[in-house]
Amino acid sequence: MRVIRREAKKSVLALKAASVLVGLAAASPLFLVYGLNPLEVYSFVVSSSLFTPVGLSESLVRAIPLLLVSTGLAASFKTGFWNIGAEGQLLAGAMAAFVLIRALSLPAPLMIPLLFLTGFAAGAVWAGIPALLKVKLEVNEVISTLMLYYVIYWAFQHLIHGPDLRGVRPHRSDT
Repeated sequence: MRVIRREAKKSVLALKAASVLVGLAAASPLFLVYGLNPLEVYSFVVSSSLFTPVGLSESLVRAIPLLLVSTGLAASFKTGFWNIGAEGQLLAGAMAAFVLIRALSLPAPLMIPLLFLTGFAAGAVWAGIPALLKVKLEVNEVISTLMLYYVIYWAFQHLIHGPDLRGVRPHRSDT
C-alpha cells in the first residue's frame, strides 16, 4: 500500500461546502414551522457545541470514536475489503479495555497505553473473524461484519446490564 498525497481541488471543496449549505437550507423550513429562526438555531448549535467547555468536551467525546472508526475504515476500503460492522470492532476494543481495567490496578502512565493496545488488539481480532471467513469460506464480508456487529453489541449490553431475566420463571422442583 502506498500513501499518496493528493491536492484538494477547489471544485471538490466547493461541492462539499455546497452540500452542507443545501442540507442547512433543507432543514430551515422545519424550524420556521415551529416558529424558530433557522439562523439563530444554527448559531446556537455551533456556539454551544464548540465554544463552551462542556459542549467542546462532549463534541470531542463523540467525535474521537467516529474518527478512530473512520480511519480504520479508510484503510479497509482502500484494500477493497468492505467492513460494514466497524462499530463492532470498536465495541470489542472497549469491552477488552473494560475487562483489563477491572482486572489490573496499575498507575495511569502504564494503564492508559496498555488499554489502548488492548483495545486495538481486541478490535483487530474481532475484524479477523470476517477476514478469515472470507479467505477460507468465501463468506461475503458485508454480511459477516454487519452480523458480527450485532453479536458484539448484545454481548456488550450483557456486560453493561447483566442478563435480561424478564419473563423467565424460576424452576421449581417438587422433590
